[in-house]
Amino acid sequence: MQTHENVSSFRKVVLGSNRKFGLTFAAIFAVFAFLPLIHHHSPHHSPRWILLAVAVLFAAVAMAAPERLDPLNRAWFKLGLLLNRIVNPLVMGLMFFGAVTPLGWIMRKRGADLLNLQLKPDAATYWIARGPASGEGGMTKQF
Repeated sequence: MQTHENVSSFRKVVLGSNRKFGLTFAAIFAVFAFLPLIHHHSPHHSPRWILLAVAVLFAAVAMAAPERLDPLNRAWFKLGLLLNRIVNPLVMGLMFFGAVTPLGWIMRKRGADLLNLQLKPDAATYWIARGPASGEGGMTKQF
């Protein structure tokens, strides 16, 4: 997509540590493993043992040999970057066309002219008269 502005970020996005990645996924799998116990409150529902085994495996590898999680961590990171490139413009477009555009239509219907763009043939000038600067110094020391 070609636009008039550069939309790339100036921040450098760095890959997280393999140990944090492994422990995070261990926690996620553990939550999903115990979800039937929390959700149904019935003694007949048991944890999902496969997910619990995967959680234990992720935790063990994260603690003992986190470098073995590097390919998964990199793949997950690249998936996140790809999703960012797809989802971010969609969300911003939905926000614009779902909120900003209807608000503009409503204001146009009401005849609002927030920027004073209407021509006034009888006006001597379009300059806005300002009073003296408020406060001490009048913004001479902004930073």
